[in-house]
Amino acid sequence: MIISMKKTGIYLFVLMCFFLFNSCERDNSLTDLKPSNLGSIVSFVLNPYQNTGNVTMKFTATIDESLKIITLKLPKNLRLDSIRPEIIYSPWATLSPMSLVPIDLTKDTTEYTVTSESGKKTVYAVVKDMTYQFANNAIYSISFPEVLDATTGNPVRSTFWSTPYSLGLKVPVGTNKTGINTNLEMSGDSYNAVISVSEDGSGTSFRPFSNPVNYSKKVIFRSVSEDGKKTTDYTITSLYN
Repeated sequence: MIISMKKTGIYLFVLMCFFLFNSCERDNSLTDLKPSNLGSIVSFVLNPYQNTGNVTMKFTATIDESLKIITLKLPKNLRLDSIRPEIIYSPWATLSPMSLVPIDLTKDTTEYTVTSESGKKTVYAVVKDMTYQFANNAIYSISFPEVLDATTGNPVRSTFWSTPYSLGLKVPVGTNKTGINTNLEMSGDSYNAVISVSEDGSGTSFRPFSNPVNYSKKVIFRSVSEDGKKTTDYTITSLYN
C-alpha cells in the first residue's frame, strides 16, 4: 500500500512537471510571434461633439479598401479648415495624422498613413463630396427675443413637442401682435430647410419666412427639408395674455 502511494506521488510529480514545462513553452512562444502586418482604416467619422459649432450631426465616411479611398459626404455649409475626424484603425498599428487631430479639408485630398507593427505603410486618400443634403425639417422651438416673459424676464419661448405641431404663446399685455421678430430653432439634422410662413389664418397663402411676423391671426410655419422630400406645418394658434 505504501509502495502504491509512492508510485502515485511520483506519477503526479512527473505530470505536474510536464504541464509546467509545456506552459513555459507556450509563454515563451508568444514572444516569438512575428510583428503584425495589419494596417487598415476601418472607420472614419465626424461627430458633432468633437466639432462643436460646425458639425451638427454625425457623418460617416465610406471606405474603398481596394482603392484606399475614404469618401466623406458633407453639406455645403461646413467650415473645412479645421475638421476633427474620429478614426478607428488596425490594432498594433500607428496612424498619421492621429485620430481627432484637426485637418484642413479645403485641399482637394488629404492623406492618412497607417503603419503596421511590422513597418508596412498603407496610404489612404480622403476625398470630400460636398453634395450632402439634410433629410429632416424639424423646428424644435419658437421664441420672441424682444418680447420678455413678465414672470421670468426671459424671452417668450415654447417648444414643439409632438404632432400635431400646434401651440399658443402667452405674451405680456400690450404686445404688438402685428409685427414680432421670431427665432426658429431647428434640429441638428434639419439645417438648410426652407421655411415659409402663412399669416392670414387660412394656411393657403405663404411667403418666405423673414421678420417680423404678423400674429394677429393664426400663423403657420411650413418647413421643407433640404432634399425636398419632407414637409411639415407648425401652427401658432394664437398669442394670448
